[in-house]
Amino acid sequence: MKIINIDDFKYGKRVKRFRDAPNPFYNATTKIDITPLVHLRKKHKLNAMLCYCIQNAGQLIEQCHYDFRDENTIVYYEKVYVNWVIDNKAGLHSYVGIPHQERFCDFEKLYNFYNEKYSENCEHCFVDGQSLLSTTAVINHKFESFDCGYTSDFLRSMLIWGKFYRKGVKYYLNMTFRFNHAFFDGKSSGEFFNQLQNQIYSFKKQFKSELKNKI
Repeated sequence: MKIINIDDFKYGKRVKRFRDAPNPFYNATTKIDITPLVHLRKKHKLNAMLCYCIQNAGQLIEQCHYDFRDENTIVYYEKVYVNWVIDNKAGLHSYVGIPHQERFCDFEKLYNFYNEKYSENCEHCFVDGQSLLSTTAVINHKFESFDCGYTSDFLRSMLIWGKFYRKGVKYYLNMTFRFNHAFFDGKSSGEFFNQLQNQIYSFKKQFKSELKNKI
C-alpha cells in the first residue's frame, strides 16, 4: 500500500475537480461476450468465473488500484479484489469478498466456502489492504443497463449485470460499470471492459494450465 499526496499525483488536478463534486460517478454500459464461461457453467458457477475475470481485469488497470484516504491523500493498493452479493438465511443480503487470488482453483474454493459461511451467519466480509471492485448480479431479468446511483458512504467502483442471453451461437451480458471520475475517464473505463473481455476469452486456457501445473 502506498500513500500519495494529491498534489504529487499525476491525476491530481482531476482528482481535486471531482473530489467535492455533488456526484463524481459515471455509468458506462456495454455488451460482454461470456460464451466461454457459459460453456463451463455445469462444472463451475458462472458468477465465480465472472468475478475471477473481473478481479484479473481490475488488477491490470492502474485506476482500479486507487482510492481516497482522506481529503488530501489517496491510496494505491497492490492488489484488487472483488465482492458480490448473496442471499442469506435471514432473507437479507450479505456482501462477500475474498482476498485476491492468482489461480482460479484457489479463488473457487474460497468463493464456495465464503458463500456457505456468510449465508449461514448473515454477516458481511470485506478485505483490508486491497482495492475493492464491487459486483452485483440481478439474474431474474435481461436488463439493458443500470443507473447505479450515488451515495456518499459508498465510493468504490461497482459492476452490475442482469440475466445473460443468447444471440445466435453466442451468449452475452449487458454490464454496467460505475466508476469514480476522479480516477477514471472514458478511455480507462473502456480499457477495463477490453481487459475483462480478454480475461473471459483466455479463461479456459488459463484454467487448463493451472490444472496441468497442479498435477
